[in-house]
Amino acid sequence: MQETKGKKSIDHAMRALYEQCREKGRGYAESDYLDIMRNLIGKKADRIYNKFIDRPIGYEEEVYKALESMGIKVRTIAIDSLNSHYGIRTDKSNQPKITGVDPVSDAYAKGVRVGMQIIGIDGYMVESDAEQLIRKDGAELILRNGKRLKTIAVDYSSDLLYRQHRLSFDPKKKSPFWKKWKAGIF
Repeated sequence: MQETKGKKSIDHAMRALYEQCREKGRGYAESDYLDIMRNLIGKKADRIYNKFIDRPIGYEEEVYKALESMGIKVRTIAIDSLNSHYGIRTDKSNQPKITGVDPVSDAYAKGVRVGMQIIGIDGYMVESDAEQLIRKDGAELILRNGKRLKTIAVDYSSDLLYRQHRLSFDPKKKSPFWKKWKAGIF
C-alpha cells in the first residue's frame, strides 16, 4: 500500500490473481502471485515477497509498524494464564478439551495436542474452570487422549504465546491512510 502511495492494496493483487486464474481455469502458484505483485509495484515486489510472504516466521512486528504508520496503536494483552503463558487453548467445559496448542510452547514440545482433555492439574481434578488451578511456576497436566491418561509437566512462559490485541487511534497522527480506512475505502 505504501509503495503505491495508497492507490493499490492487497485487494488489487488478489482480484488480479483471481481473474488470471479464472481465465486459465486453474488454481494459482506462488509465481503467479509474485508476477502480479511485480506488475503492481515493480522490483520492490521481490523484497516484500521474501520479507513477508516466503518465510516461516511471524510477521506481527511488521504489521504493528504498518498500523502505527497509519496512526493506529496496538497493545497486546494476556488472555489468561493457560492461553497466554502455557500456549494451550481450551473450550469452556468442566473438563476442558484442548482446541489449540501454540507450536512454540513448551506444552507442544512435550506432546500436548488438540483433542486431548485436561482431567487434572497438579494433582487436582478439574471440575470447573481450569484457570483457577494454574500457577506461574509450571504445571503438571493430567490429560486424557481417548482412553489413555498421560501426565505432562509444562513450563510457564514469560512471553505471551496466545494474546489479544487492542487497537486505538492516535489522534495526533493525521494519516491519510487512517482517513481512507475510516471511510471504508480499503
